[in-house]
Amino acid sequence: MILVGGAACQSDTARCTQDRGDCNADPKDGCEVNLLISAAHCGQCGKACPGIAQGSALCISGECSVCEDGSMDCDGKPENGCETRVGSDIQNCGGCGKACAAPTNGTASCVLGRCVLAACARGYEDCDGSTANGCETSVSSDRRNCGVCGRLCPSISGATITCENGECQAMCAIGFASCADVLLCETNVLTDPLNCGRCGVICPPVNGQQRACAGGLCSSVPCLSTRWRDCNVSAIDGCETDTDRDGSHCGACNRACVFPNGVGTCANGACKFSACLPGFGDCDNNELTGCEQNVLTNAQHCGACNQACLTPQTCRAGHCQ
Repeated sequence: MILVGGAACQSDTARCTQDRGDCNADPKDGCEVNLLISAAHCGQCGKACPGIAQGSALCISGECSVCEDGSMDCDGKPENGCETRVGSDIQNCGGCGKACAAPTNGTASCVLGRCVLAACARGYEDCDGSTANGCETSVSSDRRNCGVCGRLCPSISGATITCENGECQAMCAIGFASCADVLLCETNVLTDPLNCGRCGVICPPVNGQQRACAGGLCSSVPCLSTRWRDCNVSAIDGCETDTDRDGSHCGACNRACVFPNGVGTCANGACKFSACLPGFGDCDNNELTGCEQNVLTNAQHCGACNQACLTPQTCRAGHCQ
């Protein structure tokens, strides 16, 4: 006795049970079809369920059933019915096996059985509205779509305009800067006395006169007062020196109040002797010669002017010995 498709055959002719069928008429594979679940042979050989070509047909207990509401039987297992939502399944979008390809610089989704662009990666946008090329635009660096689609960075004379991190940036030409606006390059820092050389550098007035800016440097102007002079020859601070009181520039630039072995002060533009350095004395009372005597070693002025040592004493460290 031979078992064929679950039926016990008593002769060379296969006799199938009620739920099986020899639909290909090939005795080699016996009753090869399960008539209870085969959508091509549902209930009997050759009875195909409508929609089988579209994957929407089911055979359940030998009766045809059709998938509805955007569902399909994509795994070929009638026991779990129309398991796939082809209206929203990204792997079976609009039909079994129709997977949505990953768009450039973005992710896809399935909406009503159609593959659509779901989202763009950071820094990218779909500016042409075509899902075919995905998120084709880098809004981080595209001058025509800077930050968002359609935002065009303006063209400015004397500047190179770029889009950096989604913001329009201007690289000003030499001699110009954006002191009032980050994009305008409106300031000529070679000639502007309020932005001389760079933004914010002001050429301060000298004795009430506004100085000009030339070549990015504040220009010099004549000092109006005989007391104040430009002794450091710097246009930035103008007439900076008070020659009435400055001991290094007393009465004129670079005229220092210096006395031999002594120090002086400047008063009303004139140098005045002030004091001797330690170990020296002004024994002739002449400011021009300064502190001419060494009172540490001079036996005629030992320790102080006109304090002489007796013969044969010498003067050491300001003491007669």
